[in-house]
Amino acid sequence: MVRGEICHENGEVLGMHDGIHKFTVGQRKGIGIVSDKPLYVTKIDSESGKVSVGEEEFLKRSGFTFDKFHLVRKVDVSEPFEVRIRYRSQPVEGRVVQVSESGTTQMAFTLPQRSVTPGQIAVLYRGDEVLGGGFIHQVAGT
Repeated sequence: MVRGEICHENGEVLGMHDGIHKFTVGQRKGIGIVSDKPLYVTKIDSESGKVSVGEEEFLKRSGFTFDKFHLVRKVDVSEPFEVRIRYRSQPVEGRVVQVSESGTTQMAFTLPQRSVTPGQIAVLYRGDEVLGGGFIHQVAGT
Protein backbone atom coordinates (compact mmCIF):
# COMPACT_ATOMS: atom_id res chain seq x y z
CA MET A 1 0.00 0.00 0.00
CA VAL A 2 1.56 3.30 -1.14
CA ARG A 3 0.53 6.30 0.96
CA GLY A 4 1.16 9.86 -0.09
CA GLU A 5 0.08 13.40 -0.79
CA ILE A 6 -3.00 14.63 -2.58
CA CYS A 7 -1.93 17.68 -4.59
CA HIS A 8 -3.81 20.09 -6.82
CA GLU A 9 -2.52 20.43 -10.38
CA ASN A 10 -1.20 23.88 -9.34
CA GLY A 11 1.19 22.17 -6.88
CA GLU A 12 -0.69 22.94 -3.66
CA VAL A 13 -0.74 20.03 -1.18
CA LEU A 14 -4.38 19.51 -0.20
CA GLY A 15 -4.07 16.50 2.08
CA MET A 16 -2.82 12.95 2.52
CA HIS A 17 -4.23 9.56 1.54
CA ASP A 18 -3.90 6.00 2.82
CA GLY A 19 -3.17 4.30 -0.48
CA ILE A 20 -3.24 4.85 -4.23
CA HIS A 21 -5.31 1.68 -4.63
CA LYS A 22 -8.32 3.76 -3.54
CA PHE A 23 -8.10 6.08 -6.59
CA THR A 24 -8.64 5.98 -10.33
CA VAL A 25 -8.14 8.71 -12.94
CA GLY A 26 -11.42 10.56 -13.46
CA GLN A 27 -12.74 9.71 -9.99
CA ARG A 28 -14.72 12.49 -8.31
CA LYS A 29 -16.31 10.93 -5.21
CA GLY A 30 -14.38 9.64 -2.24
CA ILE A 31 -11.27 11.75 -2.76
CA GLY A 32 -11.47 13.11 0.78
CA ILE A 33 -10.86 16.76 -0.13
CA VAL A 34 -13.36 19.57 0.47
CA SER A 35 -13.44 22.17 -2.28
CA ASP A 36 -15.83 24.82 -3.58
CA LYS A 37 -15.42 23.31 -7.09
CA PRO A 38 -15.66 19.63 -8.04
CA LEU A 39 -12.22 17.99 -8.10
CA TYR A 40 -11.24 14.90 -10.05
CA VAL A 41 -8.25 12.57 -9.85
CA THR A 42 -6.05 13.60 -12.79
CA LYS A 43 -2.86 11.54 -12.21
CA ILE A 44 -1.59 8.80 -9.93
CA ASP A 45 2.15 8.35 -9.39
CA SER A 46 2.62 4.79 -8.15
CA GLU A 47 6.28 5.33 -7.25
CA SER A 48 5.90 8.43 -5.05
CA GLY A 49 2.31 7.76 -3.98
CA LYS A 50 1.27 11.24 -5.12
CA VAL A 51 -2.33 11.65 -6.29
CA SER A 52 -2.99 14.77 -8.38
CA VAL A 53 -6.43 16.36 -8.51
CA GLY A 54 -7.93 19.25 -10.42
CA GLU A 55 -11.01 20.66 -12.02
CA GLU A 56 -12.56 18.86 -15.01
CA GLU A 57 -10.47 20.71 -17.59
CA PHE A 58 -7.34 19.02 -16.16
CA LEU A 59 -8.69 15.60 -17.25
CA LYS A 60 -8.45 16.39 -20.97
CA ARG A 61 -5.51 14.89 -22.87
CA SER A 62 -4.33 15.49 -26.44
CA GLY A 63 -2.85 12.04 -26.96
CA PHE A 64 -0.68 9.29 -25.53
CA THR A 65 2.31 7.03 -26.10
CA PHE A 66 1.74 3.33 -26.66
CA ASP A 67 3.66 0.57 -24.93
CA LYS A 68 3.77 -2.77 -26.77
CA PHE A 69 2.00 -1.35 -29.83
CA HIS A 70 1.05 -3.95 -32.40
CA LEU A 71 -0.65 -3.77 -35.80
CA VAL A 72 -2.70 -6.78 -36.90
CA ARG A 73 -1.53 -6.23 -40.47
CA LYS A 74 0.47 -3.62 -42.37
CA VAL A 75 -1.61 -0.45 -42.77
CA ASP A 76 -0.91 3.17 -43.63
CA VAL A 77 -0.48 4.71 -40.17
CA SER A 78 -0.58 8.27 -41.54
CA GLU A 79 -4.36 7.97 -42.11
CA PRO A 80 -6.81 8.81 -39.29
CA PHE A 81 -8.14 5.96 -37.16
CA GLU A 82 -10.92 5.51 -34.69
CA VAL A 83 -9.44 4.90 -31.24
CA ARG A 84 -11.21 3.26 -28.33
CA ILE A 85 -9.51 3.94 -24.99
CA ARG A 86 -12.01 2.34 -22.62
CA TYR A 87 -14.17 -0.75 -22.77
CA ARG A 88 -17.58 0.13 -24.22
CA SER A 89 -16.54 3.72 -24.87
CA GLN A 90 -17.35 5.46 -28.12
CA PRO A 91 -14.42 5.47 -30.54
CA VAL A 92 -12.84 8.87 -31.20
CA GLU A 93 -10.73 10.08 -34.11
CA GLY A 94 -6.97 10.14 -33.81
CA ARG A 95 -3.82 9.48 -35.77
CA VAL A 96 -0.38 8.02 -35.23
CA VAL A 97 2.02 10.97 -35.20
CA GLN A 98 5.32 9.22 -34.55
CA VAL A 99 6.75 5.72 -34.67
CA SER A 100 10.32 5.51 -33.42
CA GLU A 101 12.91 2.82 -34.11
CA SER A 102 12.75 1.86 -30.43
CA GLY A 103 9.10 0.89 -30.88
CA THR A 104 7.59 3.93 -29.19
CA THR A 105 4.38 4.97 -30.92
CA GLN A 106 2.67 8.31 -30.26
CA MET A 107 -1.03 8.82 -30.88
CA ALA A 108 -2.79 12.21 -31.10
CA PHE A 109 -6.53 12.78 -30.76
CA THR A 110 -8.35 15.12 -33.13
CA LEU A 111 -10.11 16.58 -30.05
CA PRO A 112 -8.77 16.28 -26.46
CA GLN A 113 -10.23 13.34 -24.53
CA ARG A 114 -11.14 12.94 -20.86
CA SER A 115 -9.55 10.50 -18.40
CA VAL A 116 -6.93 8.83 -20.60
CA THR A 117 -5.07 6.56 -18.18
CA PRO A 118 -1.72 4.75 -18.33
CA GLY A 119 -2.21 0.99 -18.21
CA GLN A 120 -5.46 1.04 -20.19
CA ILE A 121 -5.57 -0.70 -23.55
CA ALA A 122 -6.19 1.43 -26.64
CA VAL A 123 -7.50 -0.23 -29.80
CA LEU A 124 -7.37 1.26 -33.30
CA TYR A 125 -10.22 0.67 -35.74
CA ARG A 126 -11.13 1.60 -39.28
CA GLY A 127 -14.88 1.00 -39.45
CA ASP A 128 -15.51 -2.43 -37.89
CA GLU A 129 -11.97 -3.66 -38.59
CA VAL A 130 -9.50 -3.89 -35.71
CA LEU A 131 -6.15 -2.58 -36.95
CA GLY A 132 -4.06 -2.89 -33.81
CA GLY A 133 -3.50 -1.53 -30.36
CA GLY A 134 -1.42 -1.58 -27.24
CA PHE A 135 -1.14 -0.34 -23.69
CA ILE A 136 -1.30 3.37 -22.91
CA HIS A 137 2.11 4.17 -21.43
CA GLN A 138 2.18 7.97 -21.01
CA VAL A 139 -0.44 10.63 -21.64
CA ALA A 140 0.11 14.01 -23.29
CA GLY A 141 -1.34 17.24 -21.90
CA THR A 142 -3.93 19.37 -23.63
